[in-house]
Amino acid sequence: MFSKIPKEKKEEILAKVHGGEKVPALSIQYGINAKTIYYWLRTDTGEEVVSILKYNKLKKECEELKRIVGELTLGLSLGKKIELVLKSSVKTVVAQAVGISRKNICQVPFF
Repeated sequence: MFSKIPKEKKEEILAKVHGGEKVPALSIQYGINAKTIYYWLRTDTGEEVVSILKYNKLKKECEELKRIVGELTLGLSLGKKIELVLKSSVKTVVAQAVGISRKNICQVPFF
């Protein structure tokens, strides 16, 4: 028959397991099935268990945030390029796009 194991006893057993004692030995010592102790170890991580619904919600939120960051990054990048075009001459823009100095732009055949 199933009986509720006192919280203090459960904590004592888990402390001993974390201290290095073997589960089978503790199972015999306390008269508790080893599967029960392994179950406690699996569920007693100290971390909040996240439901699948909460996980999916967090996953969608993460994807949305990544999309927003991508759009902002692209917008900033395009904004800098547009600002460069508006503030600079054509030669400066072409030189920066090609990756050469403005002084050497005259050596490019199309100028």
